[in-house]
Amino acid sequence: DEPEMTCAEVPVFQPQVTLAGHEGVQAALMGTFKLAAEPVHGYPCYSKRAGDGEAHWLYRHSVNGTWVVSPYESWIATNAGDICSVLPAELPWEAGPCETGLTWRYHDGAAWQDEPEMTCAEVPVFQPQVTLAGHEGVQAALMGTFKLAAEPVHGYPCYSKRAGDGEAHWLYRHSVNGTWVVSPYESWIATNAGDICSVLPAELPWEAGPCETGLTWRYHDGAAWQDEPEMTC
Repeated sequence: DEPEMTCAEVPVFQPQVTLAGHEGVQAALMGTFKLAAEPVHGYPCYSKRAGDGEAHWLYRHSVNGTWVVSPYESWIATNAGDICSVLPAELPWEAGPCETGLTWRYHDGAAWQDEPEMTCAEVPVFQPQVTLAGHEGVQAALMGTFKLAAEPVHGYPCYSKRAGDGEAHWLYRHSVNGTWVVSPYESWIATNAGDICSVLPAELPWEAGPCETGLTWRYHDGAAWQDEPEMTC
């Protein structure tokens, strides 16, 4: 018997996270942080370039396990910062009580203040290619494997594939309602048009929906929109 042995999950650290929601004296510390090359205190840390050429840092406190935001790299050695999470966590975007995410506080120059509006969120990681499958009706030509395009659309990456007629088909995120749309023509993207779309909005086209079954989709049959329960991304 080996009562001391354990098996634990290894935390998955995203390549980017975004801090948002604080508009007070430490607002300059908000923004998107990228995973740094070297860990700090045994955990990965994140940094972003500030307007003055300095770097801001998000790292895990070596003693109490909270996540700290510092305006200077030199402060990390003493676990100092101007923003920190209220509770310790393995991940800076980890869910807290009631699955609402970690709560944060900031230093106003005199004392620590709670910041209920602040959040830390993962920046979605977009796969280099995705496959649409399951629809065999009038829009079957829009099925297939789409590759990540060079330029984003509406602030999100989009995907394209070559069609048999030499045209390109496009998978992109709707600029208004956040659903994912499949279009047979690039020119349609400007007006959020397409012949297939997800029923619900999502950050990712393959994102899990209700009951973790994945997004559900619909297609246009030339006259009206129809549900397509067999389609997957």
